[in-house]
Amino acid sequence: MKKLVSVCLLLPFAVFSEDWPTWRADSGRSAATAETLPSELHLQWVRDFGPQSPAWSEPRLSFDDRYHPIVVGTMMFLASSREDCLTALDVATGQVAWRFFSNGPIRFAPAHREGKLYFGSDDGCFYVIEAETGRLIRKFEPISNRKVVGNARLSSVWPIRGGAVVEGNAAYFSAGVWPFEGASLCRLPIGPKVTGPLERVALKLKDFTPQGYLSTNGGKVFVPGGRAKVESFDGTTLKPSSVGNKDVRGRNDWHVAVSGDWLLSGGSVHDVKARRTYALNAPRAVVSGGKIYFAKNGVVRAYDLVHQKVQTKKDRRGKPYEVSVPKQLWFLQVGKPPKKGEPVHPLEGIDRGIVMGIKAGNRLYGRGPDSVFSIDLPKVEGEQPKLGQTLKVQGSPAAMLAAAGRLFVVTREGSIACFAGKKTNPKLHGRPNAPLARGNVWSAKAKRLVSESKVTDDAYCLVLGVGSGRLVEALAEESRMRIIAVDGDSDKVASLRKRIHAAGLYGSRVVVHRGDPLAFGLPPYFASVVTSEDVGSSGFGRTSDFVKTIFDCLRPYGGTAFLPLGGSKEGMFRKVVDDAKLSRAVVGQADQWITLKRAGALEGAADWTHEYSNPSNTLASLDKLVKAPLGLLWYGGPAGDAELFYDRHEWAPSAIIIDGRMFIQGPGKLTAIDVYTGRVIWQNAIPIGKTKGRRGNFTATGYHLLATSDSVYLVYPKTCLRIDPATGKTISEFLLEGKNEEWGRVRVTGEFLVASIWTEKKIVESGEKPGDKIEIKGKAPREIRVLDRKTGKLVWSKNAEKSFQFVGIGSSKVFCFDGYLAELYTDMKRKGVIPKAAKEKRLKAYDVRTGEELWSNTADIPLTWLSYSEPNDTLIASNKSNIMAYKGDDGAKLWEKRAEGVGFKGHPESLWDKVIVWRNRIIDQRGPGQAYDLKTGEPIKRKHPVTGAEIPWEFTKIGHHCNYAIASEHLLTFRAATAGYHDLTTGGTMALPGFRSGCRNSLIPANGILNAPNFANGCICSFSIYTSLAMVHMPDADKWTYSTFGKHTGRIRKVGVNFNAPGDRMAPNGTLWVDYPGAGRPSPQVNVSLQPAKPSGYQVHSRQVQAKEGEHAWVAASGISGVSSIKLKIGQPKDDPSLYSVNLHFAEPENRKPGERVFDVLLQGKIVAEALDLAKESGGRLRPLIKRLDHVKVADSILIELKPVKGKTVIAGVELLAE
Repeated sequence: MKKLVSVCLLLPFAVFSEDWPTWRADSGRSAATAETLPSELHLQWVRDFGPQSPAWSEPRLSFDDRYHPIVVGTMMFLASSREDCLTALDVATGQVAWRFFSNGPIRFAPAHREGKLYFGSDDGCFYVIEAETGRLIRKFEPISNRKVVGNARLSSVWPIRGGAVVEGNAAYFSAGVWPFEGASLCRLPIGPKVTGPLERVALKLKDFTPQGYLSTNGGKVFVPGGRAKVESFDGTTLKPSSVGNKDVRGRNDWHVAVSGDWLLSGGSVHDVKARRTYALNAPRAVVSGGKIYFAKNGVVRAYDLVHQKVQTKKDRRGKPYEVSVPKQLWFLQVGKPPKKGEPVHPLEGIDRGIVMGIKAGNRLYGRGPDSVFSIDLPKVEGEQPKLGQTLKVQGSPAAMLAAAGRLFVVTREGSIACFAGKKTNPKLHGRPNAPLARGNVWSAKAKRLVSESKVTDDAYCLVLGVGSGRLVEALAEESRMRIIAVDGDSDKVASLRKRIHAAGLYGSRVVVHRGDPLAFGLPPYFASVVTSEDVGSSGFGRTSDFVKTIFDCLRPYGGTAFLPLGGSKEGMFRKVVDDAKLSRAVVGQADQWITLKRAGALEGAADWTHEYSNPSNTLASLDKLVKAPLGLLWYGGPAGDAELFYDRHEWAPSAIIIDGRMFIQGPGKLTAIDVYTGRVIWQNAIPIGKTKGRRGNFTATGYHLLATSDSVYLVYPKTCLRIDPATGKTISEFLLEGKNEEWGRVRVTGEFLVASIWTEKKIVESGEKPGDKIEIKGKAPREIRVLDRKTGKLVWSKNAEKSFQFVGIGSSKVFCFDGYLAELYTDMKRKGVIPKAAKEKRLKAYDVRTGEELWSNTADIPLTWLSYSEPNDTLIASNKSNIMAYKGDDGAKLWEKRAEGVGFKGHPESLWDKVIVWRNRIIDQRGPGQAYDLKTGEPIKRKHPVTGAEIPWEFTKIGHHCNYAIASEHLLTFRAATAGYHDLTTGGTMALPGFRSGCRNSLIPANGILNAPNFANGCICSFSIYTSLAMVHMPDADKWTYSTFGKHTGRIRKVGVNFNAPGDRMAPNGTLWVDYPGAGRPSPQVNVSLQPAKPSGYQVHSRQVQAKEGEHAWVAASGISGVSSIKLKIGQPKDDPSLYSVNLHFAEPENRKPGERVFDVLLQGKIVAEALDLAKESGGRLRPLIKRLDHVKVADSILIELKPVKGKTVIAGVELLAE
């Protein structure tokens, strides 16, 4: 805004000079302002807020790792992900005017327009508040109140992660982090009164999720995708509107600017009009008047994007051609140039060395490691710029802005320094650190509660009903727990927030949320402690709901609620708990509290104790709780940090998961993670190296690792450590004394530790073919030793005739392959094909207790995989071309099959030898994904869901993959481009877009959840985010699948057609709903014809649909409009009609009033719904309406006609059920 006339000086928000009303000054994010600052600046004040709490540790996602204030008039507004608040400061003094708290971190700067501030929070809400006072004007809630632990904070499943931008008469932002949960681009009409409605459009771009500040230009909205490329959308329709920009692989990040015809992202400069990207790396450029300014390697450069120069180049045939490119205007050396041969830091010019900051008037301002500087720009072309003032800054400068005649500098450490032309004694404002009350009755109570809970780390504590707030304060003083308090009383919440903030603990240690404690959408399993100061405000009056809420929140393996219940409340509580028949719930008494404990594991959960699940190498978890559909439980936080993980190509040891802990091995560290929250429980430093016998696709690294409830075994070359799983402390060490010996892979069964011992011996053996020689150099696993797993005492040992390269254990037997295989441990080198083998090969079995040889048979194939089914006493040997089955008790061959692994797409050499032992069958995940009876080898059959015909069992996955599949009781998990799984119950495969699993399978069903540690670390593929996460069964989560059902013959007996759906989905009644038109993935082919052939469609998130019991929200969430007829052929002769039940599904997708959309519905030429007023009959927007029609006679096809009376017709789906 320009300077206002003097009458405006009376207004509280008079604008005396240029504002900085949004991140980087304007909606295009130019970082340029007409504000002219004095040539000589002096420090006025500094306020220390403390460092931000960024969502991600990765630099390419660092949108909130520093403060990004805005300035309007005389006020500064500062969003905080550290303290969950928006703070207003007086720009002249740095004094706080007001604070506004949300129910989650505020990670993006607000946008200002006409006295209002627009911003979003991780609580999923979008806020409009009054800039002068901080008064709430409007709050737009997320599509559901469901919450997760996100980035180590309680968060909505749909946090605001696309920072708000205001353009014209609208504010734009985005909600959601994970595409599989649904992400949306949102548009809020604004004006003098913000009345809405808020428009949400589902982002349907593959693997794309917004991460960063939105920007606008030329009627388009540009949305950064974190590590993925920028996407653009029409500002009115919110539909994708590409500008032809390319994926800047390895450089995409959260930072986007647009100006005129140019899009700047990832250092690239893209001409939107010409749809081409220039060969110019311009990191963090400032844009102004068709010119860009940036710094690289200590040099500040200026380029003219409008008046370009013409270069002559040659095409690949040598023919010259002319091309225009940006013209360099000048350059200025500001920092030290890199030394010759010195590698350039990847963040050089972005966040290291000399970095361009802003343009204010005719000056540039940039930053170095400990100072900021100005550059006076040339007044005419051809002149050189001049370096102006350099200002030392206490801390590391990280951002800056110019407004109100002042320069504001933000440091990485979390302080804001204000500079202006006046010399003065600067005011210093420190962080809040007021002491909390101690030594009172609440301190004593808190100390006893913490002692009874036995929680000594930073586990989560949930307080429902804050009362006076003194218990929350005392718990913060007496423990290290992270405290989340919920209460519905606004005054109590505000008072407690103020006290906790004054103590400097808000956000980092304690948060206080306002809401109904029993309807707050709390995630399951996250709280180690639940308590209350005031059970009256905790929701206890709704005792059944209260009990369910707190028990759902309790962490397995001992999470405990401590409740101050007395008299009749205690009796009522005990009765409700007893009546609810909660699994493994224990009611007790601890000091003054009645306790409710979730004892032990979740019922039906199972562990993943060895690299391939168990000592039998089944590649199958016994976990019964992990099933489709899946919803997010937690993501990010310390468990996702890259430093915990090896590069994905190094094929680190598998995650081991047992008793609520996940053990991850990374370079130089072994980390224990809480599987229910992503907290780091402990971390040990370990040497970098590997043990013998590690296999990997590209390379292999790390040490063999496994766990039991009382021990973690970490195997170095000469030492096997036994570690306490709870504390990380070493219990004992088992040493190898032989000079020539090294530990190999170890397994635990019962009280025995079974180890392969590697020794060195040069061997030359005859191969399988005449003349072949197999030369074994170096060490090989030539001995099996069985030890007492607690003492390390030797029980027995056996030497191999050749080498024990494969071992499987079960039913008190040790099964071994005794032979030589060349290049076994270099899968990639031999391209996954069967390695050359020595002629003599045997399969052997030993009694694990005594070492007695139970049987020894000739091995028919050079096997590269060995697994065992204990319930079926069947040993499976396989390689790329063969599968063989043997009886475990005597080694007799049961069957053999020539079954060539062909892979799917990607790196099949990682899975060509591995089959999965699941229940009574083998799942051949080597591709194609077929299954065989474990005892007979016969192919498994199943029913086609549409026709009922018997077909071979099969699963599929599409897209690049580089890991093997693993199974649980209900799912197969794998990578198929993105992470994905196959539902073993329904036969559908679901992609989990937005993230990928590791190059070894890191999607592990165990402890009741699907664990997904960040084993994709190091990948440069353009997924928006790389982190760790966990998922849990969630019946109402979306689940869109594809399958191998494809073509089918015979009459359709049961099918649903879900118009405009993003995939297929099986309904509880067994109807497979097929997407139409197809979403581009394998799906049953149904013969549907529409008039018109391509009607318009709608699609929303299913949680936006208000469905009643028996209605499918996901069917109503998409549909087509303007259609006049739908014809569906059922594959039956015309002269042989059958009776069907037909269910027609409708929903009103818009905010139409009764009478605004009316149409007739005809079935087989007869009216079945005359003048259907959709809004009136359904009850409003996105409320399902189903017309059920029985005994419909159908010959070869069914015809549905929709005739408009007023407005366009609309339909969501059609279901056919043969009677």
